[in-house]
Amino acid sequence: MAKSIKRNYIYNLSYQIFSIIAPFITSPYIARVLGPENAGIFSFISTYVFYFVLFGRLSIDLYGTRELSYVKDDITKKSEIFWNLALLNFLNLLIAIGIYLAWFFIYRPDNGLFYIVSLLTIVSGMLDITWLFSAHEDFGMIALRNFIVRIISIVLLFVFVRSSGDLLNYFLINLITPLVINVSMLRYVKKYVTFVKPTFSNAYKNFPKVVKISLPNLAVSVYTMLDKLLLGAISGNEYLGYYDYSKKIVGMALTIVSSMTPIMMVRMSGHFKNKDLSSVRSYVAKSFKFSVFSSVLIFSLLISVVPEFIPWFYGQNFSSTIRLIQILSPTIIAVAMGTVAGHQFLLSVGKENLLSFALMIGATISFLLNILLIPRYHAVGASLTSLITEVTITIVLYIIISKYVRVKALFTQNYKFFVFSLAVIAPLRIIGTKMGPSVVTNMVQTVVGTIIYLVLSFVFDKDIRSYIYNMLRNLRTRFGNYES
Repeated sequence: MAKSIKRNYIYNLSYQIFSIIAPFITSPYIARVLGPENAGIFSFISTYVFYFVLFGRLSIDLYGTRELSYVKDDITKKSEIFWNLALLNFLNLLIAIGIYLAWFFIYRPDNGLFYIVSLLTIVSGMLDITWLFSAHEDFGMIALRNFIVRIISIVLLFVFVRSSGDLLNYFLINLITPLVINVSMLRYVKKYVTFVKPTFSNAYKNFPKVVKISLPNLAVSVYTMLDKLLLGAISGNEYLGYYDYSKKIVGMALTIVSSMTPIMMVRMSGHFKNKDLSSVRSYVAKSFKFSVFSSVLIFSLLISVVPEFIPWFYGQNFSSTIRLIQILSPTIIAVAMGTVAGHQFLLSVGKENLLSFALMIGATISFLLNILLIPRYHAVGASLTSLITEVTITIVLYIIISKYVRVKALFTQNYKFFVFSLAVIAPLRIIGTKMGPSVVTNMVQTVVGTIIYLVLSFVFDKDIRSYIYNMLRNLRTRFGNYES
């Protein structure tokens, strides 16, 4: 029996919320201990190594999730697909390690030890089978494993990262954590598949299809990570440190609005396989409303509270991040909306070539604008580029899917949430100005802003009102059953 969307969403959202809470514990500490310069070094090297993982691993996780979701009830076919994709993943990343080492010994970069230990990132990717659990909608397993290991890593950070000289320890903790997660999950493979001996020929039969579905992710990574490499190379590690920590804050917010993506992708793929296009469109409408509703609220809160948030969270050394976060904040809405059209709809219906087209446009714009703006405006230039790129991609994606989905209806039914945001921002800025930077100020702002937004949504949107009524009715029923 397929697990409910609500249950999977709760599993996924629970870990996503923890992923937001955890940086709230660690980021202020690490920012103060390591400082902008060391933060920039970590960001630059991590980004560089990530490209080797990206081009080695491609998007086997997305392809594997989709293909396994098609044959979940056929154990033989499912096992064959899994083991051949696992072999393909291992061999590709083995080649990536070879290229990485060749580059290292030829160019001998500064901070060489950090580059060497970062090889653990590639090794971890070799053992990543999370997509097997995603295909079976076992998000509880994924969330539990990640939660346990993440807790351990937080403890290790406070024990072994005590000064700016502990940068190596910081690298090792961040590198070993995902490796431990991936190794721990290998023992559960037999829960879903039996062993089928893979072959080189069968493994690489999948390669063209994997490359095809990988193009969107490759394009995304080019424009989302290239800015860090260019900023670090052109402006230096300190500017990169400010920019990276600004994107961390925005990234925390994005984890919430993106939490539905793997769940909705599996469901849409299943309905598309059964030629049930009406259900696919229904899921698109529901996911779009959720994405707009949540992303607009989060955007409104973030852009309003950040001037009072950064001084106590990161410290005065990171005051430059305030303006950067405010510039980047609208990307939360753009990415949330774009994910529905791209990674949920287009990938589910096998239109990854159209997604690739949109993202390649974004990658081109990002590259050109970063080259033009970073030398003059540094981190501000990178932030503006990121915003323009995301907005452009979202516009292109909705032009593309207008052939398959009633796009105009999606926006006309949900534009009201953008209006509500205006009613949130103004009073929160008044509160911030009157109270000044503090934890209490941000708590008051968040509570007041959320209440204003939810009340307006309840009054003016029937779907939100119906959802709240149903939730209250279910709670009353459960409570009544418990009492009886």
